Amino acid sequence: MPTACHALIEEFVDLLDTPAPFARFRAGFGLVFNVWKRRAQMHEDDGLDVSGFHPKLIANGQNGEALRHLRLHSGCILLGPFGWPMSIGMDLIDQLQARSGRPESITECRDNIAGRETGHHLISAFAGEISRDVLRQLLYAELGDPS
Repeated sequence: MPTACHALIEEFVDLLDTPAPFARFRAGFGLVFNVWKRRAQMHEDDGLDVSGFHPKLIANGQNGEALRHLRLHSGCILLGPFGWPMSIGMDLIDQLQARSGRPESITECRDNIAGRETGHHLISAFAGEISRDVLRQLLYAELGDPS
């Protein structure tokens, strides 16, 4: 049975099927919009399946909220200069909370970094620089176990 990590990675890979024109930006907007749309339910994300993810991404009670951070920051990177300020701003909030001693925020910062890296890998795939298979390998290395 596929893990939750596998399902998220396939969700990211499926973004490559976004119709042109501006597929990368449409995919990024979709990710950010869906996170924003679910903002009222964000604490329900705690109970989501997080099987297969690297422990460092779900530690300190972060659990299913990691998915929100991964999607948001990936989407912001796909949006290019239009999304970068949002990613930076959200990350600064998490960093300030981490410095105040909130352990979950330390994990959120790791999720933000992994989300931005995922966005960069997706950009390479949208540009045709890497194949879907290479994208999957990179995302598994970034996010978790393929089994």
